[in-house]
Parts: sequence; structure tokens; C-alpha cells
Amino acid sequence: MDKLIRNSSNTPVLLKVCVLLLLLISSPAEARRVHVCFGIEDHFYDLGELKASDQQVKKTGMPAEWASDGYLFGIHLQDHCLLVPTKTDVVGYAVYAKNSSQYWVLDETTIQSLQKSGVLPNPMPPLQVPWDDTVGGQWLWGLAILAGLVVIVALEAFLSGKLQRRVVAKVDKVLHGSFVLLLREVLVDVARIDRNFDANKLHAILAIMQRLGIAVNDLAKLNPEDMPAGKLSRKLLIAYIKAVAGNLNDQQRNILLTGIATVMSVEGKVGRNKKAVFRQYIIALGFPDNQAEKIMEMVLNA
Repeated sequence: MDKLIRNSSNTPVLLKVCVLLLLLISSPAEARRVHVCFGIEDHFYDLGELKASDQQVKKTGMPAEWASDGYLFGIHLQDHCLLVPTKTDVVGYAVYAKNSSQYWVLDETTIQSLQKSGVLPNPMPPLQVPWDDTVGGQWLWGLAILAGLVVIVALEAFLSGKLQRRVVAKVDKVLHGSFVLLLREVLVDVARIDRNFDANKLHAILAIMQRLGIAVNDLAKLNPEDMPAGKLSRKLLIAYIKAVAGNLNDQQRNILLTGIATVMSVEGKVGRNKKAVFRQYIIALGFPDNQAEKIMEMVLNA
């Protein structure tokens, strides 16, 4: 019951991976690549802005709106979809409106006419698109993202585990894996929140430890004038508790919570600063953030 070991949970890693994935797929640049679709979808690979004057429109018989801003020429592509894109066909050249589904397919005769009038370049750019604008490229892109996520998960797990091992090793030099010594350090930390470690708090700590069967001789070392027990910072204690929380049983969690509440309540009302510290310890013990306030009030009012 008394020995503590490191908890190897990787829940924070999975949460970070989910956030990263959401950021990736919510990027406007990747919006077309990550989607569900059925049938045939049209899209275009931009080659340039269409610049046509009113005179050129009249001369070539082009649609009048082509003389306006907001029209592009490019390569017309069609995705064949069955829940996800499965194939991309290169249809040909087209003129299309920005942010609209309106487009005009350009046949060879129309292209030559527009080239003669200087509306389209001569020669035309190759009827080719980058690999990442095809379905094959999209699948490769998806595999690259998946591989990146795997690497991130592995790296995060490695660094998180390494940090936990360092914290546990450092704290265990003081606590030697003992729950009783951990409890003592936590209660001393709580007693020092307002920098007023008086006799009343000392007696409260002694009473808690005595109930656990700790020898009075060992407790006598808890002198408020010279506290050898207070060897660990709150930051280190909380990090350590997070690392071993999965291996604490319900009885140990209850002892920690009631002990903290007892020491905090010695002077009467528990203020905002003390509650903030209490909340940190509750969350470190593995309780959900949204239940911390409820648990704290329940223990303080018990």
C-alpha cells in the first residue's frame, strides 16, 4: 500500500494529437483534400487571371462578364468520388469565376481565337497539374500526415515519459517511494500557503499522521521553526502526484484530500488562494477539471 510507482498513462499525448489533427484538417488550403463526397466533383488548377477588355470580348464573342474582374483560366479537373475521391480526370482548359461554380470549357477553336486576340498565352501552359492536386497525391498527402502524426505521438510519448521519470527519480530521492512521506510533504506545503505555519497547523498535521500510525518520534521533527520535511516545491510535488496518480488507491486519494482540507480549515474560512492550490492537487490526483470544484466543496464541508 505504501510504495508508489510511475503512472505510464499517455492521455495528454492523445489529446494533443487530436488538436493537431483538427488544426490540419481545418486549414483552408487543405479543405478540398479532406472531405466526404459522392459522384463527380469539378475543381480547377489555376493558371492565371483572365484579362480581357470590352473590345476583345466583342471581337471574339466571349461572354460579356469575362471583361469583369474575378475570372480565371486554368485546368479543369474532375474527381470521381465514392465517399472519398478515388480518381481524378484532367478534362481540359476552362475559364471560371472565383468563388463560384460557374465555368466555361475551352475547346481548341476557342483557345486559338483567344490566343490571337491576346487574352490567353501562346503557347498555353502544359495540360498537367501538380501531383498533390490529384487523388493519388491526396492519398500520398494523407499518408504523409498520418506518418507525421505517428512520429509526433512517439516523440511526445518519449519526452513525456522521460520527464516523468526525471520527476519521479528526483522526488524519490526524498520520499523513497513512500506514500506517508508524500502525505507529509503535501500537508507541509499546504500549511505554508499563507506563510504562516503556526502551532495549530502543526498539531493538525501531527493528528493526521498519528491516525495513520506514524511514530510520534518521527513527527516531532516537524518543527515549524525548522522544517526539514519541507524539501520539495509545490510544482515538483504536483508533477510527482500526476506521475503516480494511476497507482494511488482510493484510500490514499481520500487521505490526501481530507488531510489537505483539514490543514486548510484550521484557521476557519478557506480563501481563494488556498482553494486554487487545493484544485491543483485534486486535478493532479486524476480527477476531471470540471469536477474539481464539486469535490473540493464536498471535502471541505464534510
